[in-house]
Amino acid sequence: GVTDEEAMPCVFQRVAAGRFRSYNYGNNGYGTGQMYWLLKNGDFFEPEMPDEGIAVYNFIGDHVSRTVGELGKLTYESLPWMEFYLFKTNPVNGDLVSYHLSDNPAVHRFLKSVQTFRLLSPAARYVFSRIDIPLAPAEEGVRIVAEVIIQSKRLYDARFTGDFYVLLWPRVGLEPVLEGKLIGILKADGIRVIDVPEMPGDVPAQIHPRDAHPSVAEYRWVAEYLYEIIAAGDS
Repeated sequence: GVTDEEAMPCVFQRVAAGRFRSYNYGNNGYGTGQMYWLLKNGDFFEPEMPDEGIAVYNFIGDHVSRTVGELGKLTYESLPWMEFYLFKTNPVNGDLVSYHLSDNPAVHRFLKSVQTFRLLSPAARYVFSRIDIPLAPAEEGVRIVAEVIIQSKRLYDARFTGDFYVLLWPRVGLEPVLEGKLIGILKADGIRVIDVPEMPGDVPAQIHPRDAHPSVAEYRWVAEYLYEIIAAGDS
């Protein structure tokens, strides 16, 4: 992928020319669940972070599988990316349920130590590769993701003052019907959705030459598009 300086938060800050300061809480393999737990455990934020600002959650289609389970099985390969940030619905009442045992940061640290052990231990690899996690149907997975986003916004509103946006990345990776379902649920709850169009030109120009992540040009395209939306709403 790109360097931190080439990624969207830094590019957005440069495009904003001092009007906004960016805080980047993204990481490789993160998704909707990580956003929820970062907001739930506010001690992850920098002490000097202002109470007023604008939150932008960058959504890609892969966040559905990272939230409800990947390929129907919690495997040795997928666990490091999931980091136990999975959600499901209660079959009795439909309430959102997390696979997390606790929102205590000490439990998070313990789970990460378990991951380290798993990475180093062939025995752990054997055991964890055989844990079945049911894969939610596509529409149900989108509904769960939308609910986690809604709950995340409520956590954000309880701590910060300012707008909360969901940015759908170009080539988002969802079927149009599912993308429309996600947008509809979020907008019905009053969440602002920014559906970024594809960058003009050939698709290869949008993709980084070393992997399937966005190119430097596409990061800038998204950052400029986002700035236009936010600047118009902030004027």
